[in-house]
Amino acid sequence: IFDDRPVKKKTKKPKKSIKEQRNNLKKRQKYDPRKAIEKEKRRKKKKKSKSAFPKGFFKHKKGEVEEDPSSEEADEKTSERESEPESEPEEKLLPKKQP
Repeated sequence: IFDDRPVKKKTKKPKKSIKEQRNNLKKRQKYDPRKAIEKEKRRKKKKKSKSAFPKGFFKHKKGEVEEDPSSEEADEKTSERESEPESEPEEKLLPKKQP
């Protein structure tokens, strides 16, 4: 008449031995989130940018080749906060003319 499933009785988990508890504690202590964050930052710095254009494809009007922005990224962020916004328009990038 009833389609209810039989209820399972809860059983206590067997307690781990002291040696196992110590080993687990050591494993947890090996992981340091600060080190993991530093590793992640280093990995992102080394990561190459996936650009559709080859490096140096775009040139400034003056003919200067644009430098890699990732190397100066941190410096720009700090300088932008300290300095006032400039009223001069930024130079537009133009594609190189190939012979």
